[in-house]
Amino acid sequence: MRHRFRTLMQTVIGFGAVLAQVEAGGQIDFLHERSAVAVENLQRLATEKDYVVTLRANEGHLRIDRSTHYVRDEKLWTDAEFYLYGELVNAGGKSSPIIHLDTEEFGVLRIATDKESELIDIPDQNPLISIRGRVPIYGSPGLGVAQKMTEIRDLWEKHSRSEFPHEAYEAEIDFVSIDSFAAGVISSFLESSRALNSDSVIALSRCVEELSVATTDLQGEMKNYFLNLLKLSELVLKAATR
Repeated sequence: MRHRFRTLMQTVIGFGAVLAQVEAGGQIDFLHERSAVAVENLQRLATEKDYVVTLRANEGHLRIDRSTHYVRDEKLWTDAEFYLYGELVNAGGKSSPIIHLDTEEFGVLRIATDKESELIDIPDQNPLISIRGRVPIYGSPGLGVAQKMTEIRDLWEKHSRSEFPHEAYEAEIDFVSIDSFAAGVISSFLESSRALNSDSVIALSRCVEELSVATTDLQGEMKNYFLNLLKLSELVLKAATR
């Protein structure tokens, strides 16, 4: 069976280049979501039905059969949650609802979801829209940023539940002040979406310097507590100054 499509030459050239890149690289992680899903569907069909699917455009071509493996790498996706401010200008769609959100920073965003999905929370009057879902981090300027933020939040929640060691009150080093300064900056960092002013960066840097030296002589639960705080502080500094 052969299907032929006629379209603009510019589209053909672009499609041919994409096919050539997929063929050369042997993977589809760089493709946009819908394009990647389309290739995965063809791969699944070829595997289940023992079909041979060949896509051609100019000099570019891609062969998909039972021996190929064109699926996205799960490790290149991360769970994330975003809060977007803007005006809801349009929402609709029967099987695949799409909402259009007009934001000052990014312009009009088109957000797609499933019909029965509860991943998008749209309040009646509040312009804040909460979106939870899977986000591709492959090949983007912020590669790994979402994963780092998740790690920082998880570590912070765990550390916040830890009891401040009683021995620290009697130590020669002012661990109480170090803990207060570091905790304040980390909390501010998480609440302000990775934004820290220069004073906060300097304060947290000093905490890291003092903890790096002080933790070498600590033991037991007190050592674990401040090592966790040191790791958190280092992660926040790296994320805030990248």
